[in-house]
Amino acid sequence: MATLFSPFTYTFPKEFLTEFKCSSGLFPHAGGAVVSVTQEDTLQNALQTLTDNKILSAPIIDQTRKPIGTFSIRYLIAYLLHCFSEADFINTSKSIQDSISGLFSNKRIREMLSELDNNKYEPTHLVNKSETLLGALLIMIRSEAPRALVVDAEDKLSRVITQSRVVSLLSTMLDSIPSAEKTLKELGLGFCHVFSVEESSSAYNAFKLMIDKNISAVPVVNKDKVLIGNISMSDIKLLGYDTRYFKLLGGTVNDYLKQVHSPQFKRNRIQSELLKSLQENVQATPVVSVHPEDSLGDAMHLLHIFKVHRVYITDSKNCLVGVLALHDILQHIVHANVPGAD
Repeated sequence: MATLFSPFTYTFPKEFLTEFKCSSGLFPHAGGAVVSVTQEDTLQNALQTLTDNKILSAPIIDQTRKPIGTFSIRYLIAYLLHCFSEADFINTSKSIQDSISGLFSNKRIREMLSELDNNKYEPTHLVNKSETLLGALLIMIRSEAPRALVVDAEDKLSRVITQSRVVSLLSTMLDSIPSAEKTLKELGLGFCHVFSVEESSSAYNAFKLMIDKNISAVPVVNKDKVLIGNISMSDIKLLGYDTRYFKLLGGTVNDYLKQVHSPQFKRNRIQSELLKSLQENVQATPVVSVHPEDSLGDAMHLLHIFKVHRVYITDSKNCLVGVLALHDILQHIVHANVPGAD
């Protein structure tokens, strides 16, 4: 029986990054199963596939299992904003519900691809399964892509490597990452302008901001600019395929989040039990944040246990001063531990 290589056999990040192969069964997760969709799938079926598997995207494969693109929540939101205006969602009549339901039920991914530029919203990056993890990471870092599709010698889909999975694996070897003990302030990581929305803004405009700025989430602040929540593209996944809930895009961010994260919202399937517990014990929408004096290791640990893609950096008044994303962490670790990597 073949041996399953584990990251736990590696003492240092450099060995893990330069010797670990993309063919590992640890990708895209411990189970190793790769979820995909086809061009002929309807938007409804594709979204249900993402919801059932608690993922934000899936490779689009042809009849020979060769990847030809990526279907993602980002792409779906871009398509919704392409087809409907904010006024359509503000109108609470049944017409918008029927329109979206009809669109999702009848429109196939192939047809959506012909209407939107796939590479604009979800570029697809391929890497051979014989490549090292470092090679895949460099592709993702350079292109700021959240994932890379692994193919075999015949260019057939083999694995999917995501930034979140790599950070989770690296979080198990924090003792061997020298900079993990340093504070974010010392490392200068994550301190940047952060696009945000006020709780009174419309949910439609919040998602439009994400598409326009090529980001997957925005923090929610109150009138005093204090961080109170987070709205992300993954919220759309929580809606499942029941298009009745898309009318919430016509309401405020505050109302939208209250509905999406309410106990009555039966399709709410949060990946992390810790995040679910946090949600049930606080009034505001769950949001994970750190302070400048917290260490890189602390931030990586939070990303891992809460299964989120970013942590916001706040000051003593809980006002935003930055955001630390998976991409920032991976770029830092690669350059700090693999000299000459670029």
